[in-house]
Amino acid sequence: MNAKLPLIITSASVAALMGATAQAATVGAAMDYTQGINVISLLGTTFSGSGVGVGTGSFDSNGELSVGSSVATSIPGIGGPGTVVSSTLYSGSITGSTWTYGGTSQQTFISCTGNATLCGNISVGTAAPTTGNPIFSVDILTGGNWFTSSTIGFLAQLDVTHALAPSAVPVPAAAWLFGSALMGLAGVSRKRKA
Repeated sequence: MNAKLPLIITSASVAALMGATAQAATVGAAMDYTQGINVISLLGTTFSGSGVGVGTGSFDSNGELSVGSSVATSIPGIGGPGTVVSSTLYSGSITGSTWTYGGTSQQTFISCTGNATLCGNISVGTAAPTTGNPIFSVDILTGGNWFTSSTIGFLAQLDVTHALAPSAVPVPAAAWLFGSALMGLAGVSRKRKA
């Protein structure tokens, strides 16, 4: 009976290693960030444009949520598509595993390429803080969704949906090799007993 115990422990270890494909996020860990944008107005004109952004986000120990994304836009009537790269820092606080927005955020535009009208009205650098967005909460371990409505200077009125989710962490190749080696040793052990 004692001879089988190491094999049982080994099998459990292999299963744990091979089954780990994702992990919960923590303070400081990068999470997957996505956003969907509905452009309500641009330069005083009503449009039905849109944008889709992907990037990363993370919480820090000071209670701030930082997200960065590259947004591909499509706004009919002002020329071709454009891509805006920006980051936003949300103030907030963490209680347990829940982060709650404090009511202010600061956006920084990093670059704009493509559409000349859009890029001509975006200044690279830190924009004025935004206030008045709905207060929302996000779980720092599992992520979550929220909605904001904002104005970029006199340029555009935007309604934006945001989502954070833990990044999938693939099992490292070393874990697969280690698991294969353990299974091979278990097979050799069984042949010797037979």
